Amino acid sequence: MSKYIFIDNWVLGRLSNDEFYDSLVNYIMSNDLVVVLNSLSLTELYNPNWQDGDRAEIAVEFYSILPCVIVDPAKVKQEEVDNNLNKLEKLPIAMDLRNVEKSERKLLLLDALRGGDLAIEQGINIPEWDKSYQKEKSEWLGNVNKIIANAIKNGTLKKGKKPRKKKDPVEKETFLLSLDMREVISSKFDLVFKYRLAKRNCTDPNSGVRFTSLLFWHLYIDEDPSNKIKHGGSDIGDIHQMSLIPYCDIFTLDKAMFRLVSKVKGDCNPLNCRILTKNTLETEIHSFCNKIT
Repeated sequence: MSKYIFIDNWVLGRLSNDEFYDSLVNYIMSNDLVVVLNSLSLTELYNPNWQDGDRAEIAVEFYSILPCVIVDPAKVKQEEVDNNLNKLEKLPIAMDLRNVEKSERKLLLLDALRGGDLAIEQGINIPEWDKSYQKEKSEWLGNVNKIIANAIKNGTLKKGKKPRKKKDPVEKETFLLSLDMREVISSKFDLVFKYRLAKRNCTDPNSGVRFTSLLFWHLYIDEDPSNKIKHGGSDIGDIHQMSLIPYCDIFTLDKAMFRLVSKVKGDCNPLNCRILTKNTLETEIHSFCNKIT
């Protein structure tokens, strides 16, 4: 299987530094890494009032020289549902740009980020993705409260958002499974649920679905009172993107999400993905480039 790297959009702000730019490109190419782009990472670059030389154009210049694929996290989860919530053998690709000529790749990506007809015809409708994401963000924290309230009401969760002095593995697994099953369409619900019960164990911790549920658990339920992470509507975007961590070899995150994933990793041993923050990414690529020079 290909080795994937996810580059968070904050990395793009460092590309104006020529040394960093060249080192990052060298690191990706020399290690045969494939850049994973997804619906959210592209949507965050979308600007309906675009201008020449803006952030989107800088990103396109960068991605056009690298092997890239576009992945839809929602479709990955649905394929996992078809696989009874188990991790897939390979990452489903919505669009593979690796065999597209550099010049064509640049035009396609730029057209997508400008909301062009060519990209829309191929299923990449970023203006619509942006509308959907803005709505989802505005509703997310309210949905979190509803999920927790419903879990308490039906007995799936007993302690709500209070700090957990004593952890109950049965309660945790029951709640996580209820979150997992939210991804399952009604026509497949009984079949998938019976399969999970027959297995008599938890959902594959390295599937995107379960990883998403674990992110929810550690972010909103089993919070560390001494190291809380600020909640916001954009959490849903971070969670969508981080559902791809089990399929990646390297994933870049900001410090807050790094702390969250560090908690989740304890439930996913072994998790082979290496998580890099700004400092560790710079250290990694500079160390690598120094070794080969």
